[in-house]
Amino acid sequence: MARPLRLELAGGYYHLTARGVGRQPIFFDDADREEFLKRLAEVHEGWGAVFHGYCLMLNHYHLEVETPQANLSRAMQWLNQVYASRVNLRHRRVGHLFQGRFKCVLVEKDSHLCLLTRYIHLNPVRAGLARRPEDYAWSSYGAYVGLRRCPGWLDVRTTLEMFGKSVSEQRRRYREFVEEGTAQDPLKEMVFGAVLGTEKFVEWAREKLRDRREDAEVSGLVKARPEVSLDAICSAVCKEVKSEESAVRARGRRGNETRDVGIYLSREHTNHSLEAIGAYWGGIRPSAASLACKRVETRLGKESALRRRIASLVRGVAEDQRSKM
Repeated sequence: MARPLRLELAGGYYHLTARGVGRQPIFFDDADREEFLKRLAEVHEGWGAVFHGYCLMLNHYHLEVETPQANLSRAMQWLNQVYASRVNLRHRRVGHLFQGRFKCVLVEKDSHLCLLTRYIHLNPVRAGLARRPEDYAWSSYGAYVGLRRCPGWLDVRTTLEMFGKSVSEQRRRYREFVEEGTAQDPLKEMVFGAVLGTEKFVEWAREKLRDRREDAEVSGLVKARPEVSLDAICSAVCKEVKSEESAVRARGRRGNETRDVGIYLSREHTNHSLEAIGAYWGGIRPSAASLACKRVETRLGKESALRRRIASLVRGVAEDQRSKM
């Protein structure tokens, strides 16, 4: 099963969700919800995570979290494992509680933090569990508008300061802001399933992923990286073998290992179809391009020298792209 793409950063802001296996409940009663909130306090104390919002539904949860350190996965794995073990023990159940890995979206604080907080607080209303967000006891909305005490691990100030100077003005304007947004879902705007923010923020995130090691088990990694051109790949392989482009891309040459490598890199590091890749590398058919990739893949499993060569070419393409920015 593919792992979701994650970009873990010191100082990052994230929207997190985790669901029950088979859409089954993860909270069976209010004591479970109290237990979960206690674990959030421990994550804050032990891992330094700062929570900006939460909503505990029946079969899933929403969290809005800031990570001063780049330790999101370790902190959340601890949270889910400890909570699941406590629930299983208390309810005398066995097996997994959560379905797969938690999902997270990197969020741009200035443009989307308040939008996401509103989205989280309106979940019970959209689900028909409450008529108004303040009627639902298991979200952070009450702490935002002054109806409930704010725990030390929950930061409401960062978001509320966007709504005025005095606390009373902030709470009033935030309440109005939430009431205006019942139909809006900011997560529909996220890019490659992992980033939510302005175009500039998305491009910044792409640059962070440029040098991420290739991993076929991570979904969306190739699409998330900055676009690599076929010309850049061709230039890199030609430079490596000190050969002319016409010779490297020549059609019909048997044993054209360099072209095979170029085709393989084109498939792995661009979003082009095999048809477009074949057309670029000498006008060959998609099936021939696929066979070239398979030849390289077979050799990669046996030849360490070829693995080093591929890694060197990937670095060369990345450096070339950076120099042109």
